[in-house]
Amino acid sequence: MKKSQISIEHACPPTIFSDIDGTIWKHEWDVRHSMNGTQRLLPDVFHKFLDWHRQGFRIILTTGRPEFLREDTERQLKELGIFYNQLVMDCGPGPRVLINDTPNDTPKAYAVNLERDSGLEGVDISYTQEKSNGD
Repeated sequence: MKKSQISIEHACPPTIFSDIDGTIWKHEWDVRHSMNGTQRLLPDVFHKFLDWHRQGFRIILTTGRPEFLREDTERQLKELGIFYNQLVMDCGPGPRVLINDTPNDTPKAYAVNLERDSGLEGVDISYTQEKSNGD
């Protein structure tokens, strides 16, 4: 298992962008098979999402699933207890690129590429609230 560790010190909690199929639960070869209600969360997913939610992270889920499957997808996420702020549908099957600015040469965008269906074991995103100069 590959470990991914990210340490963030900032005034505001980070935003997590996460794919669904193959990241949160097992990827099925056909989206129709993933709508059968048998999804089980991959290792450490529930605990990571709960921890991120408790720390105030914004969680945006992305998926290549078509928009007409939104209600079914939202139902599945709710049944599995996944906390999130937004769900972006219809991202397509291609690669995803995150583009962000970097003030003062401090990175504001990070990427974690996981082996499909491996879960979130070994993913560690630690957040420390940056202290303001007035304290």
